[in-house]
Amino acid sequence: MKIASAILIIPLILWFFFNQNAYKIGSDEEYLTPDHIRNTVVVKDVLAVEKDQVTLAVGVETPPSKEYLRQRCAELGLPFELLDRIVQCESTWRMVGNPFSSAFGYFQIIDGTERGTPQYAEGLRKTDPITNIEMGLFLYQKHGTSPWLASKNCWQ
Repeated sequence: MKIASAILIIPLILWFFFNQNAYKIGSDEEYLTPDHIRNTVVVKDVLAVEKDQVTLAVGVETPPSKEYLRQRCAELGLPFELLDRIVQCESTWRMVGNPFSSAFGYFQIIDGTERGTPQYAEGLRKTDPITNIEMGLFLYQKHGTSPWLASKNCWQ
């Protein structure tokens, strides 16, 4: 039953992420829209599987946010406002991939750049939200804004 449930759930979750409509959650009038989805919708349980309906217990986990970046910038003495604008221009604070390159995450870090970070050497990857922020901070400390020159007109 668990394998059959997984086969039904995976396409449903993919559809949920890529559909641009609002979804009713629970029995009250609370709706979850794509604006509320930043990174992770967690399926906590399959409540029921009927003919043409799957009822899921879901939760939305909030990823690291501007506050994490703000805290790390304060600790490192880096310009939060500038880095926040870069992230806003690169990904609008979403952990997303670029369909035209290997860029991924808040800072849109490409594979070759990722491999040059100490986080990568430690086995961490840009697909983790905290690691993506830490890689972005490392890159800024090492190269300034040059990794994000392609979006300079947006964040300057």
